Amino acid sequence: MELKKHKKGKISTKTVTAAILTIITIVILFSVYSELVPEAQDAGTQLNDTNTCKTAGCTWNETSGGSCYNALNGSCDYNRVPLNSLFGTGGIIFLIIMVALLITIVLKIMPKKK
Repeated sequence: MELKKHKKGKISTKTVTAAILTIITIVILFSVYSELVPEAQDAGTQLNDTNTCKTAGCTWNETSGGSCYNALNGSCDYNRVPLNSLFGTGGIIFLIIMVALLITIVLKIMPKKK
């Protein structure tokens, strides 16, 4: 899909078709991403320490640097998910996915060097 192939101003059917397919592909990709990324971020947020601690029947104390405790016996044992902050709403994983999408689109549209 080289959109800038014809430099003399001539537009062929092939160029118009490539442009239309590129635009449709971009719209579809952004639509899919806009549906999937927030749902995945919500799932990542549910894996965070606060929710995991509450699921274990304990209380999360943010003021002491983040600790899970039980009012009856002090400490609480809960299954902590490793690297869970990467997948939450503010995590970097989804930022990397969106940047990869934009880089892919830009590289696909840019003309190839000969």
